[in-house]
Amino acid sequence: MKLKREQLKLYLVTDRTWLNPGEELKTRVEVALKAGATMVQLREKQLSFEEYVKEAHSIKKVCRKYQVPFVINDRVDVAMAVDADGVHLGLSDGSLTEARKLLGPDKIIGASAHNVTEALEAERQGASYLGCGAVFGSSTKKDVTVLSKEELKAICHGVRIPVAAIGGINEENISTLSGLGLSGAAVVSAVFRWQEPEEKVKELLEKLEQVVDDISIRVNGENVRIPIGWNLDRLLKYFGYLPVRVAVERNDEIVPRNRFDETVIEHGDVLEVVSFVGGG
Repeated sequence: MKLKREQLKLYLVTDRTWLNPGEELKTRVEVALKAGATMVQLREKQLSFEEYVKEAHSIKKVCRKYQVPFVINDRVDVAMAVDADGVHLGLSDGSLTEARKLLGPDKIIGASAHNVTEALEAERQGASYLGCGAVFGSSTKKDVTVLSKEELKAICHGVRIPVAAIGGINEENISTLSGLGLSGAAVVSAVFRWQEPEEKVKELLEKLEQVVDDISIRVNGENVRIPIGWNLDRLLKYFGYLPVRVAVERNDEIVPRNRFDETVIEHGDVLEVVSFVGGG
């Protein structure tokens, strides 16, 4: 499936260490999804392949019920075994290019990045989105480096793919991430440390309304959301068009190609894009 930018808004990364004895992971995941979480990553470092696959089938079923993307952390083999929507790979978890070859063009491949150089390389290798941090440290990883807001903003503005912040994010600090160009936030303990996380999920979503700077437009009849401030040239590249090979109608008016850079997309714009072979 093609990842939509808005699906990264509240990205749930699982952590079973917060579960009560006898509690199933899928139970807490479903509560969060019912409250509005928009995507799920199953993260299991200790399970065997067989156990991981069994748990993945369970969580996938819940994600399908709420129609949200479901990806597997690290393990391309598990993602393939359960036909998950995709995989998320850290810097040391394998080649993005190889993962794309194995999973095919339609699966989601997320990548971790800690600076602009890593972000651009991940995008070049075919990543669908980036998870960038740790913005406030981490309760799940040791010896992590804190990612500055300046670098995070540079990443968001430097790549065409959507970016989610991760690392120590909770309902108390999430509002400080506004104005960076993020598509969303990935959370772990902010949800899983609560036995009934419904209200926390709703609170996080409410605060994310001020963090995620985006607008709604229509492109070739499809409703999409993009960051505030994008110009037409960047929009076209985001959707995989070569600006020199398209004609664009914006709100019933043709936009000259020499004005793509200066044409800032606004909320409610309706665009029709026609691509020509050989440059038109």
